[in-house]
Amino acid sequence: MDVGVLCRLALLLALLAPVGCGGGRGDDDDDDTDGDADSDGDSDSDTDADGDSDADTDGDADTDSDGDTDGDADAEPACEMTDPRRVPVTLDAQPDEGMGNLVDFINGAESSIDVAIYLIGDNNDVFDALARRAGEIDVRVIVDGGETWDSTRETLEDAGAQTKIQPDEFVYQEYGPFYHIKVMVVDRDRAWISTGNLLEPYMSSERNFDVYDEDAQDVEDLQEIFDADWDRRSPDIDCTRLIVSPENARERILAFIDGAEESLSIESMQLKDREVRSHVAARAAEGVDVRIILADGCWVSDNMDARDFLEGEGISPRWMLEYSAHVKMMLADDRIAYVGSVNMSQNSIDRNREVGLALDDDASIETLSDTFEHDWSVARTDWEIFDDPDTCQ
Repeated sequence: MDVGVLCRLALLLALLAPVGCGGGRGDDDDDDTDGDADSDGDSDSDTDADGDSDADTDGDADTDSDGDTDGDADAEPACEMTDPRRVPVTLDAQPDEGMGNLVDFINGAESSIDVAIYLIGDNNDVFDALARRAGEIDVRVIVDGGETWDSTRETLEDAGAQTKIQPDEFVYQEYGPFYHIKVMVVDRDRAWISTGNLLEPYMSSERNFDVYDEDAQDVEDLQEIFDADWDRRSPDIDCTRLIVSPENARERILAFIDGAEESLSIESMQLKDREVRSHVAARAAEGVDVRIILADGCWVSDNMDARDFLEGEGISPRWMLEYSAHVKMMLADDRIAYVGSVNMSQNSIDRNREVGLALDDDASIETLSDTFEHDWSVARTDWEIFDDPDTCQ
């Protein structure tokens, strides 16, 4: 049994709650001085197991022989993260929804599947679907070679897929960086963007969100990021809605936080980046209702420092109880949200390969708001238990 699972079971018995322990967990992409590589692309103090309406009257995004969505050539380019989409996204809350939609997404591919992922394992239905399709269509997979096992890549290659590890720019050196992206593009015309990795038991035990995006420019930009990383070149994404590390993530995440006028709900694996913290505190000082859920202090010990900082600013964060808080989500004024792989750490924002989105469609906002309210209702405030070194043993 995975050491992380054993550790979680031990802590469950101690606390009567599924609190995480260091080691063997999902992902973390911080720049902590302990140099551990979490499964979220952070060099955090805890090491993971291993980062609107359509133009067509029928509502479908029809594609031409080039694979481009019809009519998109006439669309205004979307260069700001809040520019409206021509096709609404679909969002799933995990692990509540399960991975059936992603399996169907893979099975629906007709010509190609491109996957850029921090961590993937061969112990789940998503991997099985990818391996099966690799024998039928073109499948390319880029992984973080320091986190995904070589044997997993070999299994995909034996099934017919092409695989590569990340470009040198994202090879771990000291406290990072990581190839922490979680993206899949099918037939070059629709995409999956996630906060979670593709490995059990994390898929079934972590809070994450999956976004399915058919907006032509979003998909084109995601394909460009994949192709650039595959070809070992810089992506041409000067005009994009996407929130991308290291290209534009810091500017856009800070702008997102600064835009909150009445409320700011954050559910995040960590909150280590000092500038992000400062901007969050500034919103609270201006009267914005700030609520924050973080991962437990055993899994991400830096969250104890975040707790101290936030409490000093009059913000009382909670830690996730029901599921492991691997998520990276912010919701401002119940009208716009950030969802993606970018953690609130310097390493993730400035050094890793990451991708996220700003969402403002009613269905996504409702799901994100309802999920946060549920998680807030079951999250705990007794951070002091993590001050006891025996808690995380």
